[in-house]
Amino acid sequence: MESAKQSDNNDGSTAKDEVPPPLLIRFTTKAMRLFFIVDMLGRTMTPSSTLTCFSNKGLLYWSIAYSAIISAWGFLVWMERAYRKKRNLQPSRCTKIICSRCDTIKKHPRWFKYKYGLYFLLTYVAQTWLVWMIQVSPFFIEHTIDEGREEPSFVPVTVSIMMAHMMTVYLFKVYYLHIDLLKMNSSSVADKESGNRKGRDLVLNQPQ
Repeated sequence: MESAKQSDNNDGSTAKDEVPPPLLIRFTTKAMRLFFIVDMLGRTMTPSSTLTCFSNKGLLYWSIAYSAIISAWGFLVWMERAYRKKRNLQPSRCTKIICSRCDTIKKHPRWFKYKYGLYFLLTYVAQTWLVWMIQVSPFFIEHTIDEGREEPSFVPVTVSIMMAHMMTVYLFKVYYLHIDLLKMNSSSVADKESGNRKGRDLVLNQPQ
């Protein structure tokens, strides 16, 4: 408890001692971050004009690659945002008195890591698939109109993309608020396992 309080005090003192950058630099940095977020969201929810020059087979391959790259870009943007917000918090960790995630980390730190790794993977795959549907939407609309059928609506896909981005933001926020506790418990579990192995080796190596 005392070490935790001392670390929190040290974090608070270092945060107070840091000199903030000039107003112009802060404004420019925030404007650039906002530009990247808006540009990323725009590319995920609108078809790319560069993909229209490909044939049907080329459109399939390049649209998948483009969707994977755009989704990875979105993940990096939200990851940087969550990490930056975590560093600005004092203390930069979960402060809930009763937290099921903290209890899970204390009892099963590896399970927490694997679970959130699976969450990130599933969210990335779902987001890539939704972005791909948006990229090939002009192709489907053109064929639907040529066949005389009603033009399909891709509004549910756009809403699903927004929900996927919101889920990604939430997952990164939760993960970074608990990452310090996860590192502490992972190292303690590793130390305990190494101590158990050394104990077994000493018992096995004792002369009969």
